[in-house]
Amino acid sequence: MCITFLFIFGRMKKALTLFTIVLFTLQLQAQDQTIIERIQAEGTAITTFEGHVLKELRKKDTLLIQNGSMHYIAPDKVAALFEDDNYMIINGNRMSIDIGIFHGRFKLSRNKIMRSISHIFLYGIQGRCNDFIEESNYDMEISNEDGFYIIQFNTKKKHFLGLGYRCIIFKYDENDLRIREIVLIDYNNYIDTFTISNQTYGITINEDTFEQ
Repeated sequence: MCITFLFIFGRMKKALTLFTIVLFTLQLQAQDQTIIERIQAEGTAITTFEGHVLKELRKKDTLLIQNGSMHYIAPDKVAALFEDDNYMIINGNRMSIDIGIFHGRFKLSRNKIMRSISHIFLYGIQGRCNDFIEESNYDMEISNEDGFYIIQFNTKKKHFLGLGYRCIIFKYDENDLRIREIVLIDYNNYIDTFTISNQTYGITINEDTFEQ
């Protein structure tokens, strides 16, 4: 009878431990979802902003740095203009780009790769992390570090041409919940970081900024 009691007690203890783990996991998931919802509420409320953007591309032992400005008009206009005449401009269904390996003008409805890149920046600014997950093959992880919420998207599905990014990171300020950094890591482990700072919100921006 003692053995039976110990067996039952052991099973109950394991069940209680499992229940505690599941409950803790559900609590964390609920907290993460609350953070995501708060970030999206703040991001989608932004009408316009301008700020400084620092682009750092790390290729193995090489670091390429570009300074520029970033301009945004909700819901679908972003311009990153760099001092050496490189640029990335998203304007509705059109995208013009002259950065690294990407050159040209594209109609986003006809170009899946460029449409995906445009969504990285638009959804990152707008905090639309759930929408990004629904439209992609990424898994999402959330962490808190040094005053920032880190939203990391990872995928194991590689484009047959090796294009795209295996990891994308959105970094939001813990205080105002606004985007501060977008990091793109490709399948060669090249790391492209866009750090946004000195933003001014709710200002009038010339529409010509988004023409190229």
